[in-house]
Amino acid sequence: MAQVQIKTDKVTTESQLITSVDFEGNASKLLCIASEKQLLALTLTDLICNINLPEQPIALHSIRTPPNITKMKELEESLVVVYASFAELYTIENSQFKQTLKFTLPQCQFSAEEQQLFQKFQQKEISYVELQTNLKELSQKQLISDQAQNIITSTQQSIDQNDEITATDILDATNQEQRELTGQCLCFCTRSKLFCILNPDFSQIIFTEKLQNAGIQIQVEGVIQQIEQLKKLDLQQQSQQTEQNTWRASIVTCNNQLVSIRNSKLSQNKIDLYDQMFCFRLDKSIFTINKSIIKNNTRGRAEGEFPLNFRPNFLQKFIAGVGKGFDGFLLLNTKSECCFVDQSGFCKQINFGLKQIEAVWSGFIGQMQFILFVNNGQILVRQLSPKSDFHSTKSDGRLEQQEKKFDVESFDQFHTSQPKAMQNESCQLLQPARAAARAYILQELLMHTQVQQIQQVQTVDKRMICSAHLEGNGPFTLVFQVQNASSEVSEAGILQIDTQLLTQSKSIFIPPLVPGAKKEGYMQLLGAGVPGEAVQSQTLQLRFDDEEINVEVPGFIG
Repeated sequence: MAQVQIKTDKVTTESQLITSVDFEGNASKLLCIASEKQLLALTLTDLICNINLPEQPIALHSIRTPPNITKMKELEESLVVVYASFAELYTIENSQFKQTLKFTLPQCQFSAEEQQLFQKFQQKEISYVELQTNLKELSQKQLISDQAQNIITSTQQSIDQNDEITATDILDATNQEQRELTGQCLCFCTRSKLFCILNPDFSQIIFTEKLQNAGIQIQVEGVIQQIEQLKKLDLQQQSQQTEQNTWRASIVTCNNQLVSIRNSKLSQNKIDLYDQMFCFRLDKSIFTINKSIIKNNTRGRAEGEFPLNFRPNFLQKFIAGVGKGFDGFLLLNTKSECCFVDQSGFCKQINFGLKQIEAVWSGFIGQMQFILFVNNGQILVRQLSPKSDFHSTKSDGRLEQQEKKFDVESFDQFHTSQPKAMQNESCQLLQPARAAARAYILQELLMHTQVQQIQQVQTVDKRMICSAHLEGNGPFTLVFQVQNASSEVSEAGILQIDTQLLTQSKSIFIPPLVPGAKKEGYMQLLGAGVPGEAVQSQTLQLRFDDEEINVEVPGFIG
């Protein structure tokens, strides 16, 4: 048997500690993952930031920097990572990735050294990793200005030390006509107070209101991305009708009520209270969810009723997408059931075939929106088809496989840099988030190998056998996720196999990932990669813990 080098990354996944922000803009496309006390920032090809956090993050969001901050063309639309710990709020700017223990981000110009580094990056003389390393070295030599330090001190003193920041809420005022008035509002709650910081001013707390027991907060970012589960709400009062201008509101939760903070000018300081009602906006429309009814309050369209077995009053996640062929939103409840709703009020229950959904992330790749599910410690990738596709699902409710169309021009550098990044030992991904980062990168890899179908074939003895239909020239890099189902520790591994090796041997041994683990386990094909020379092999035989597993890979075209 030929010698085969197998790269295995061991992963210990605690999904409840992982949260992420997917950036999409002219500056870069990033995936930020916070886990335990570390923050990881990834591009599609490189790890560009790994920051040790002083406190375990409990919320992570992004917000665009004010447009009046001058930046290089490539980093024109920079973004800021904002996360909250149990006692402090932090901001990290992704153009420099400087960790800042402060509530505000001072407006400042880049130094000559930084400008030079950005220019080298634009001219492709240095990579993201080199840019990050050099910027980090520069940031260590520079001290925070007195003005910024004064802001930090005064803001810190304004918060009661007994308070705990429970979540952050970010609203991006996308209406261009109102942008100068509203800016972008960052709101966060402590146990007894509500703070709002206006960006672009970004230097003063402009609104403070005492609240009783501020609870889990609804996350708002642009066209709202997610809604966290509302726990143990004591719903007593009658629901109140929303007004048409509340679509510009930040929404938080108090002990027994939802609080809507209007963001027209943030000068009226008006608070609206709602019970058992979710209020959010989608493409300038106001939607309210009350019991089993969803209603578009802005355009006056007909109400839509949820399927009888879907209970929106136990919502777990909220995923919204506007444009790019996906004009609607998904609602997931605590039972891992999913419901698709379009703007006309049409409701359709979707079955993703998962027994439990621990975490859900959403983002766009090219023209396609995707979802990353964390299911029993395993990262799964699902695609969201356009609205019309949700109307024509299979009889069992599962989504049909749709033809993939991608904006390949925006990923010209992907093919050359991906193999290097996959093998780069210096990219020390933090352990709990490694599977999520790999899944995201591998999904990109999958998109550009003209993979027509990824299908689960069958399950035998708790082992998942998958097949992929590939078109193009080989060799392909097959990437599997293997996990010991019987292990007490949730430990998974990413296995990368170059199919060029199949010309020498069709049998590859997979070492056990957990010492002493039983033979039961499962594996899933996550991706298949960069086309090259022709490969004639039709079947890949893998052995897991001395037991042979056959994984069919049909359709290699030479």
